[in-house]
Amino acid sequence: MENPVIRQTAGLKQYPKLIAGIKQAQLLAVTERDFAGLLSQIEEDPLFKKLAGPDDCGQRVITWKRFPKTGACAGHILRLEANLVPETSSFDLAAFMAKHKQAIELAKSLGLDKFRDLFLLNQEALVPEVLAGDLGLKAGQIMALKDLVDAIALESDNLAPSSLRAKESLNYVKVAKIEPDNGNFLISFYSPHLAKGGYVVDYEKLEGLRGRGFLSPEEFKKARVLLGRLEAFNFRKSILYRIISGIIEKQAAYLVSRDEVDLAVFLQKDMAQKISVAPSMICRAICGRSLELPWGREKALKDFFVNEKQRGKNLLVSIQAAPAQRLSDSRLAGLLKQKYGLAVSRRSIVNYRQELGFASGYRRNK
Repeated sequence: MENPVIRQTAGLKQYPKLIAGIKQAQLLAVTERDFAGLLSQIEEDPLFKKLAGPDDCGQRVITWKRFPKTGACAGHILRLEANLVPETSSFDLAAFMAKHKQAIELAKSLGLDKFRDLFLLNQEALVPEVLAGDLGLKAGQIMALKDLVDAIALESDNLAPSSLRAKESLNYVKVAKIEPDNGNFLISFYSPHLAKGGYVVDYEKLEGLRGRGFLSPEEFKKARVLLGRLEAFNFRKSILYRIISGIIEKQAAYLVSRDEVDLAVFLQKDMAQKISVAPSMICRAICGRSLELPWGREKALKDFFVNEKQRGKNLLVSIQAAPAQRLSDSRLAGLLKQKYGLAVSRRSIVNYRQELGFASGYRRNK
């Protein structure tokens, strides 16, 4: 049987077509795997390497900047086991581990924190010879670790598989884990590309280097195109981060209590207005993506957006679960208004109750 790890990289041939004429909406629809391939390919471009990792650090034009309150979820990489991948998956984890065995052992020897800080959250391009000297390793070993990180990015959806796939027809990708952090929450991304944050381009420095022999006239023209693509990629990265950050801010009570009753009314159009994009962008960005919550449960991004009806039904489920609560529809409407600030009519209560399969208070009291 064909090696899935090798076969999956064959799609790299189509990336130049995907990059050409990138539009924001189209970029949001690109799968996590293809997006990782796009980023890896552009970072291997000789011109990108020249701008991000020049011999003279003073000529560095491209760096990275992490998004606030984010990190890299890497512990699972150092604890790879065959049973992590669902039986329904075609991904060959054993082949992946065999291919990167040396790098995985090196990462373990470095320790999780050092591996994460130097290879997943590094804000400047790696210089293998320099880093090898600092760590007492060989340049080839540093390159093996870098190749591992690139492979993790390409296979992040398989290395941290979603549990929602078996429940719904849509295949989900778990993009991040929400972790408690000194009274707040940290967004730990599974993809190294997201964990590193956005590209930072020093346009003033680039302009200052013009005519000094650092870039040829032809390279300077190509640089404008390359940097334009980086800006498009930044949009794809940042909109997902801002959505997750907005969810944490709006649904903080739920993340603390773990109770669905604490999910606040939150519409996609509210999120769109908050980050100044079209509502359709939010819809595309959250489609097929999920989060792992602090208590281990996985939840689709779309399920954090709750309308008034869903909020009312969540509250009714909580109220009706209490044996002592045998309230009429009118009294239920009054309770939602008084205790939870949710103004709904008695007729709406009837509709919610019927959809949930609850009997009226009168029937329940008989």
